Amino acid sequence: MLNNMKKNAENRKSLGKNGSAILNEMSRLDKEVFSINEAREATKLEYSILKEALSLLVKQRWLIRLERGLYLIVPFEAGQEGKWSSDPFVLASKLISPYYISHWSAASHWGWTEQLPSTVFVTSPSRKFLNEKIILNITFRFIKISNNKFFGIAEEWVENKKIKFSDKEKTIADILDRPNLCGGIKEVAKCIRNAFRENQINPQILTDYISKIGNRAIFKRLGYISEVLGIFNKTWLDMWQGFVSKGYSKLDPSMSKLEKRFNSRWNLIVNVPEIELKKVIEE
Repeated sequence: MLNNMKKNAENRKSLGKNGSAILNEMSRLDKEVFSINEAREATKLEYSILKEALSLLVKQRWLIRLERGLYLIVPFEAGQEGKWSSDPFVLASKLISPYYISHWSAASHWGWTEQLPSTVFVTSPSRKFLNEKIILNITFRFIKISNNKFFGIAEEWVENKKIKFSDKEKTIADILDRPNLCGGIKEVAKCIRNAFRENQINPQILTDYISKIGNRAIFKRLGYISEVLGIFNKTWLDMWQGFVSKGYSKLDPSMSKLEKRFNSRWNLIVNVPEIELKKVIEE
């Protein structure tokens, strides 16, 4: 790695005045992701000259064009192959702000699933990208939420860097809100079961979070799954049942409701067989 860094540093000197100025100024400002306007302000280059220099840097693989007018400096450790060699969460933290690692990625980080999601899920109230983007051979899924849902964030050390994740209760709330972002309702049930087994969830914090999100279907899914799996005590189940709204919601919103099995206690369309959820207990 040291040899690669030395070689890349030497190569940077051969980029020419304008290319070197862009990379040096952005690095000096600690801007691994930067806009064309930020580069122009830092380098004072004329717009046409700056665009030409940026285009050349992209062609030479010193930069990755994330979207129109937004660039990522390719890290030294990516090498000529253009592959990210560090933890993908570290790269995710550089792509958008504010952010937190969420859903299936967060559940994996907390140790609730043996699955290793091939996609990194990143939640933000900002919108900079399309829903999915492949960067340095890693697929990132960006989930935009409203500002009032952007809470419940924990900082965790990853490769000597502080990375923001949804905290444990917010992770459960998020995956119940959108089960499709965690492999479906059965995988969600597994995560809840594992979090409960390890006594990692504070039910009161979880209740407060779900109330704040404002989607009462989350209480329906949580209550039903908890009863099927025999987790959480009656006090919490009765409390959550009190939050159940009128009308029926799908247990798994991404699945069809052809079976039309209804659970009146939780006002749920149970479109995933209960026996499939109970298998989670045996796994």
